[in-house]
Amino acid sequence: MTRAIITLMAAALAAATAGCLGGIGDACSIDSECRTSLFCFVPSEVVAAGGNEGTCRRPCHDDGDCGGLSVCIEGGACFQPSQVPDGDEDGMDAPIDETPVDVRDVDAVDTPPDDGADELEIPDDCPARPDPGDPCSPPSSFGRVFRMTSFLVGEDGHPGSGLDLDGNPATCSPGQAAEPPVCSGGIDNGLAQLGIMGNPSLRAAILPPPDGNGTMNSLLELTLFNEEGCPLMIDFYNGVRVSGEPGCMSEEGCVYAVASASFDPGSCLPVSSIGGVLFSSGTLAGGRDEDVYYFDAIVVGMHVVVPIYRPRVEAAVTTSGGEPAAVEGIIGGIVAKQDFMDAFAAIPEEDYPNPPTKDDVIAMWETIYADGPFELDVDLDGDTVKESSTIGLLFSALPVDVSGLAP
Repeated sequence: MTRAIITLMAAALAAATAGCLGGIGDACSIDSECRTSLFCFVPSEVVAAGGNEGTCRRPCHDDGDCGGLSVCIEGGACFQPSQVPDGDEDGMDAPIDETPVDVRDVDAVDTPPDDGADELEIPDDCPARPDPGDPCSPPSSFGRVFRMTSFLVGEDGHPGSGLDLDGNPATCSPGQAAEPPVCSGGIDNGLAQLGIMGNPSLRAAILPPPDGNGTMNSLLELTLFNEEGCPLMIDFYNGVRVSGEPGCMSEEGCVYAVASASFDPGSCLPVSSIGGVLFSSGTLAGGRDEDVYYFDAIVVGMHVVVPIYRPRVEAAVTTSGGEPAAVEGIIGGIVAKQDFMDAFAAIPEEDYPNPPTKDDVIAMWETIYADGPFELDVDLDGDTVKESSTIGLLFSALPVDVSGLAP
């Protein structure tokens, strides 16, 4: 299957969603024309002349945010030294002191947890998750529940698009061997190409009208949230809108319920959860190898559920009156190729656009894996063959009212 055919098929799958967004260096005039984690940088000389012609760039505060491959110029944009626009060279030798206006705050998601986080002494009297009973029953009420306001796959392997999952700053993915590299800073996001292909449909599913359809109600609960150093859990649920407009948040009359399918029928525990998370100095960080996070989302226009193993999370939490008021961060983990392929194989033929057919789409994914855009960078089963890929999921979430468990 040629690359041209793959491109046409991917475009057909995403035909109902927003158009292709610009990557680093692509022309733009406003931020919304650029991919996730990029913004539209307009050179100072163009601004002075009254123009708005710019290029998509990664935001930065200093050179460290640019992964060591580029420099952070005045105005908060990463450029290779040879590409810095005339008139914007002044900031190359000094860090930017202030966050650029209307530029995504890289510190909100890029700052790793404090090196001492793993050394925090865990109190002896930490509470445990309530026992669901025997026979078990899922909870009927919920506490600190948030709805995703943004949920996207990182589109490269630079800081802000994933996590350092192997703890080795010398390795990154995808495209570490490319020239120039497509990754830096130890970030592991082998499935970055999935973001480029699938983020338009994810945006449409999360955002309310008129920017989207608000049909993907992804909820998370900060279970056992505390500031005393005790581990907490981030539980993930499928939400059901009880009242309010599609995609609503804090508007009066906006209420959600938690779908009963979010709980395992045997244990009555959340199917998708990340435990072993600590909250310290405004940051959530942690994860456990034994947990599984399920990527339950709309990808290229189709609903898929893909398990993500060894999940980790790093997120900034804004608090108000001692309570979490907003969460923004990154979920990282590992996706087995077979699980990814099985997710699309499980979709009935009649749910595919046709064209392309189900067989066409599955063949497309196989080719993308074989040709390398989906980078297999992890040996998950220990047989010395890399059969899995890392992934980074960028999210933000705000509190919503939840009435209880949906029927």
